[in-house]
Amino acid sequence: MSGRMWLPFPVLLLSALPAALLRGAAGFTPSLDSDFTFTLPAGRKECFYQPMPLKASLEIEYQVLDGGELDIDFHLTSPEGRTLVFEQRKSDGVHTISIT
Repeated sequence: MSGRMWLPFPVLLLSALPAALLRGAAGFTPSLDSDFTFTLPAGRKECFYQPMPLKASLEIEYQVLDGGELDIDFHLTSPEGRTLVFEQRKSDGVHTISIT
């Protein structure tokens, strides 16, 4: 046998893929998923802040699980105070905001 080592095709393909994938993945940012549950007493407000990089998107989902009429007012604003989403008396919602 000569000095060459022959590997099965799938092994060769897998060894070549990382270099090809890394070239296209240079601008890829992994997703930052998080979720939490909190209690919001009737008539109260809670504010949450989420820092965001430029050229990203934020998907926010809410759902009322218990209490009262099963609805809330939802208000999403930009750092400048501009209203991005305002909903009244909703029991759930999903919104995607692109940061430019």
